[in-house]
Amino acid sequence: MPTFQVLSCFAYSRENNRLHSVLQNGEVLLFNCDTNPCRAVEVWIPQTTDEEVLQIVQLTLAYEKEEVMVTDTVILGGMRNGQICLLEAEQCVMIKNVQAHVGTITCMEGATDIGMTGFKLLETNRKLATGGDDLFIKIWEIGVKANELFDSIFIQLLIKIPCVGMPEHICMYENTISVSTSDDSDKGKLHMYRLDGQESKEIQITTLQHTQDEDHTEHVSIYYHYKGHSEHLYEFYKTQHTKTKEGKF
Repeated sequence: MPTFQVLSCFAYSRENNRLHSVLQNGEVLLFNCDTNPCRAVEVWIPQTTDEEVLQIVQLTLAYEKEEVMVTDTVILGGMRNGQICLLEAEQCVMIKNVQAHVGTITCMEGATDIGMTGFKLLETNRKLATGGDDLFIKIWEIGVKANELFDSIFIQLLIKIPCVGMPEHICMYENTISVSTSDDSDKGKLHMYRLDGQESKEIQITTLQHTQDEDHTEHVSIYYHYKGHSEHLYEFYKTQHTKTKEGKF
């Protein structure tokens, strides 16, 4: 059982009190969090290099079954071969992997559902954003179709957005997407897009502008969106030097 490893992506399941983490070799390491410190209990090893898991995301899917609304928390993986796979679920199955990108999946993020009033944040997800080294950002609808035999997860492409570089970090809140790339020529820049007409088949993309003074001088290493008022996207992000060029954290 590996104990000293470099961990990248994480997904924590409150229901099972387990932490899923991705290792640099494409394996997924599971921790039991019932104890302090937590204990490594399982390692999921890919059968081939193409099936190495590079990204993981946890989503809570709500769907109707026998006239009752139920939920299932699932863990999805983004693999080296560009496919999305189901790693863990309590009830649902995914009949086959989805070929999301031509090449490696470099980032994945779920979008939190918003209530009918436009103000209340829900605990469920209906959209998934992915980025790949094919230089595309893709937005997917994700849900579950229930039947007598099994509850099947479906993932359907809504729109794809060309990216100026390889997307490294992605964040989606309501209809706003924020992306940073790993290219040196694009370092420190945050690219933002707005999706309009999501309820129809004609989704329009608007590129949002901001002044260059608001960008960073080094690569963006992490950023996080604060789930506040539904009309605004609050972002916190920091560079590899942990400071902005104004010297603030």
